[in-house]
Amino acid sequence: MPDSRSLRLGLIAGLLGVLFVLFVAYGAGVGVSDGPPYDESAVIHDPEAILGEQIEVSGVVVGLDPVQIDIGHADGSTGFVVENAPDVDVGQQLTVAGVLVDERTVDADRERTVVRDTWELQYMYAISVLAAVLVAGRIANEWRFRSRDVLFEPRDQTLYDQYVRGDTDG
Repeated sequence: MPDSRSLRLGLIAGLLGVLFVLFVAYGAGVGVSDGPPYDESAVIHDPEAILGEQIEVSGVVVGLDPVQIDIGHADGSTGFVVENAPDVDVGQQLTVAGVLVDERTVDADRERTVVRDTWELQYMYAISVLAAVLVAGRIANEWRFRSRDVLFEPRDQTLYDQYVRGDTDG
């Protein structure tokens, strides 16, 4: 029968493996909602074949009146005119779902068009990193990791009490 340390290490490895598989499955698009059947790659490589079909493209707004977006891809970049676009400014990210009118024109469905400012993604990551640091600090303050037994145990005295308050009595 395996000892408790081997069992814990195996359980930790198994849970990390499950977490990794779930992230990969999510990234691969498992469970993607019913969106347009055609995306940027189909529109860029063979637009004539899908004229009049629902598509989804995403790019940076490079012009107004009419709204124009630039889609960066592996082969370079491609520009699209967006009809029926919401109010946007140059530099914003625009994800458009709509009908492909001609090779480089999309008639946007305003309810399914998403406008993002450039700062939104940076803000999202900054808040996430800040939250992760605060959670890690809270865990380190109140818990101790015993590598010999591969387990966490509560501290007798928090790091805050010990080093900030100077309370060494416990």
